[in-house]
Amino acid sequence: MNPFRLRIAGIGGQGTVHLAKTLAAAAAASGVKVTMIERPRSAMRLGPITCDLCFQDPEFAPFITPGDADAVLGMEPLDGVLNAEYYIKKNGTVILQSEETPTVDEFVLLQRDPRRDEWKQELLDRGVRLIVCTPKGENLAGRNYYMLGVLMKACPQLPVAVQAVETQLAGQSRNLEMLHLGLRAEV
Repeated sequence: MNPFRLRIAGIGGQGTVHLAKTLAAAAAASGVKVTMIERPRSAMRLGPITCDLCFQDPEFAPFITPGDADAVLGMEPLDGVLNAEYYIKKNGTVILQSEETPTVDEFVLLQRDPRRDEWKQELLDRGVRLIVCTPKGENLAGRNYYMLGVLMKACPQLPVAVQAVETQLAGQSRNLEMLHLGLRAEV
């Protein structure tokens, strides 16, 4: 089985760490070798957070090195694009949530930074598969698991079975519902 390296980028309060821990636990319970490291860069709500998960890596590799990520899951699209710019490998997959959190500059200037689209285009020019998705559902709690469902559908080489994730989410009906919605999304 080939290694699969995933970087999850988000901001505090989006469930980035919960998602990473669930995915790592599902892998470990299935006998898949996994390492995980979380790096909160700010100890407050809305502060940036990244989690690296390395599956079936022949080396003990808690950190993903630049240009080595098979996929980047951007819970926050700007953080996702910026992490992908540095970490994604050629022909990797980047999945971004469509809802943007304004930066301080965007908030103060009351306008969207046009570089957001330029950075996405740079990824496409490098051969990256870019998927922008909008979580569906009555309320958006659990959108992190919707994004995981999209990732699992878009990257069948991720060595974690849906059933293993479902087992980890036993008793979390909203997260399970959102995972299943993501698995049915068009990618």
